[in-house]
Amino acid sequence: MTLNNKTKDNIIKSAVQLVQKKGYSETSIQEIVKQSKAPQGSIYYYFPKGKDEIICAALDKISDEFSKTFAKKSKKCKDPEAVLRLLVDLFVNKEEKYGTPSFRITLLALETVGQAKTVADKASEMLRNWKSSLAEELEKVGVHLAYSLNIARWFCITLQGAICSAAIKDNTTFKGTMEHSIQLLSLSNDEQLEKIFKKSDLEN
Repeated sequence: MTLNNKTKDNIIKSAVQLVQKKGYSETSIQEIVKQSKAPQGSIYYYFPKGKDEIICAALDKISDEFSKTFAKKSKKCKDPEAVLRLLVDLFVNKEEKYGTPSFRITLLALETVGQAKTVADKASEMLRNWKSSLAEELEKVGVHLAYSLNIARWFCITLQGAICSAAIKDNTTFKGTMEHSIQLLSLSNDEQLEKIFKKSDLEN
């Protein structure tokens, strides 16, 4: 059996596609092998811990892809509203690509809490990192450091909740909910934002 980095990359790419579309339980090693066209033995050569190790590698790839794209495109944003719309658009684009509510990381975390702790921990870490990234970009366009992270946490929690709701209802519509959230923030002045978010105790 000839093994190379391309084989490993194909395994991870296939896992990325499957886990975003089907979730953890419905993504099997057999499906990953079939889609990646990788030799069966290569799975355990590259990922000796099996499925959970593959899924964690896939989540790392998803997170890296998101972070790079968001950082690059946010350079063109001039105000908080543009930053928030960019974030939502990234999720919508994923929806169009995979045909399912995209970046369903909260659902993945909930699904794996009792059965795959390493995957659940990885998903939770991703969510924290995305909130931090959003907070940093909001600060760059004028949102005060004192409450930028709490705004980012609230917005990401709302976004993930909208995505979960869309998945439960078996549809891919969540952009309208997020547009209302963006408008709510846009209509609030600095004093109002500080009053609402500065002393907020939102969890990571």
